[in-house]
Amino acid sequence: MLIPITKVEIVGWHRHVEAVLDALHQLRLVQLLDISEENLPLRSWSVEDAQVRQADTWRLLQARLDALLGLLPSPVAPDDDVEPFDPAELPALQAELDEMAPEIEGRVRELDGLKADLETLPRHIRALRKLMPLVPAVVELERYETVALLLDARHPVVLALLRRELEDLVDARFEIVSARVDSNTLGAVLAFPRSESAHVHALLGRERVSPVQLPTELGNLPLDQAVAAMEARLAELPDRITVREGALHSRVREHQHRWEAARRFAAGRSAQLAELEKLGTTGHAFVLRGWTPVPAVAHLETAVTEAVGPAVIAREVPVGPEEWDRVPVLLHHPGISRPFGFLLELYALPRTGSFDPTWLMTLFLPLFFGMMLGDVGYAAVIALVAWIVRRTLGRRSTAWRYLTSVLLLGSLSGAIFGVAFGEFFGSLGRPYGLHPLWLDREEAIVPLLLITIATGVAHVVLGLLLGVWGAVKHHQRMHLVERLGLLVALFGALALAGRLTGRLPQPFLVVGASGLGVGVLAVLVANGVLGLLLGPLEVLRTLGNVLSYLRIAALGLASVYLARTANELGAMGPLWLGIIVAVLLHALNIVLGAFSPTIQALRLHYVEFFGQFYDEGGRPFVPFGAGAPSTGGGATAPREEAACRRA
Repeated sequence: MLIPITKVEIVGWHRHVEAVLDALHQLRLVQLLDISEENLPLRSWSVEDAQVRQADTWRLLQARLDALLGLLPSPVAPDDDVEPFDPAELPALQAELDEMAPEIEGRVRELDGLKADLETLPRHIRALRKLMPLVPAVVELERYETVALLLDARHPVVLALLRRELEDLVDARFEIVSARVDSNTLGAVLAFPRSESAHVHALLGRERVSPVQLPTELGNLPLDQAVAAMEARLAELPDRITVREGALHSRVREHQHRWEAARRFAAGRSAQLAELEKLGTTGHAFVLRGWTPVPAVAHLETAVTEAVGPAVIAREVPVGPEEWDRVPVLLHHPGISRPFGFLLELYALPRTGSFDPTWLMTLFLPLFFGMMLGDVGYAAVIALVAWIVRRTLGRRSTAWRYLTSVLLLGSLSGAIFGVAFGEFFGSLGRPYGLHPLWLDREEAIVPLLLITIATGVAHVVLGLLLGVWGAVKHHQRMHLVERLGLLVALFGALALAGRLTGRLPQPFLVVGASGLGVGVLAVLVANGVLGLLLGPLEVLRTLGNVLSYLRIAALGLASVYLARTANELGAMGPLWLGIIVAVLLHALNIVLGAFSPTIQALRLHYVEFFGQFYDEGGRPFVPFGAGAPSTGGGATAPREEAACRRA
């Protein structure tokens, strides 16, 4: 649901400004406004040079501590309690970091080098093993340097050009042999006197021929010895990396909580100094304005008074209708609706004062998913995979946790509809007493189509009714006329369809035609001059939206017939071959049953349903002290939940 947001104003003496900002940073309940946009007779706060330098100091400290704490695999969680940092300890902390920096940087460089070797050595070994047979036995390798080359087999002329260049450079004192390593690569080994190493490498650089790069300490060994040394080194690298990582992590963990406290303090102090420019001043007093949740106003006023004293006043400021577009959005999705709130944020945030359809998505999206899946066996497999993914990836990713929650609820709905349709991996449950309790999708195709059309009518009509409610609430007269016209036109079209198919009596022909005509006329009027073009198109779009729900039946039938095909092929030919074919087809059906219903159910909400009422374009509520919103969509949910708890 949408948490109402209001505007607050805080006024106090200049000497209290840092204490107020510190209190607001800890409360994380106010999104600060730029006072220059408030049309008040105030000057913007002038940030002094000393404050700018202080902000730079704190930002630098935060960056250094971020880099150090980022070396740990499990940093301190944002909600973990840490001892408060005393700013008087800043010089000692900076001296400590300066002293430890060379040691930490050395450990990191060493570890990075080991990890780079672990990644590159296998490629070097594979390449050099293919080139080793090319090493000329006639060359005295003790006085010669060997270089391995890998060239594009499509350009063998490069090798001939290189040979001519070497003849001019070192006369005949070189040996080069080549052979195809594979269909795309030409391998070559070049041997030349060590005294000519600089000239030869300069030539290779000019010709843009890159030799196979070996570790520095192996570069002067013959190829067979270099390969043996690299294999020995590769075998011991994992243990060396584990030991070095353990030592590095242990060194950082000695200071982890103290550094985390300093990092949080530095982040807060630099953020406070950055926000000073948003304040206004009268010469002796400061004025601060911002957005805050309505339930938090009383708590905010009390907290500011307790933190600073009665010399600072916090009060609510009325929000005029002209400011509604500026009001940020704070959503609260409790319990089971939280994953669907994440899906809503992937689409767009609603505007302040509009309708939050999250709880409707919580109801309808699993319903649509289950109608399309409709198989107990497929639902059980999808639920098992979703649970495994949730237990693994879900612990590290909020997005995975929410998506798997949606799949688990959809699987539950799919199992319920599977019982209603009598399906367990298609018809495999029939011999064991699993028969349709509602309808057999394979046989009752027409009833299934009618059910999905009825579902579409109900969903679209609900969306239009919400559009009517929104138009009434915001006094949008033309929008109200258009939504009502579409409702009347839709019912008129349904009455006509019922009469033309013989399911309704003769009077519905007149009722349907009249309703369709009145609805189209209302939409024409609502769209003004462009109504002659947009009116009929809008009515056709709404009717098309209803027909789009046929995809529920189409995907369900496709799943039924694919399961039937799998079972029939599984019963043909050798038993082992039939089982393999059936398992593969059922696996394909399960994959389609996980992805297609999810995508199509989302589309029915985002396009057909939201298009009737949803007023998108809201900006997220970002309280001071909570950081900037993520661009990943949905990542704002934990922050907003925290804001609601504080409110």
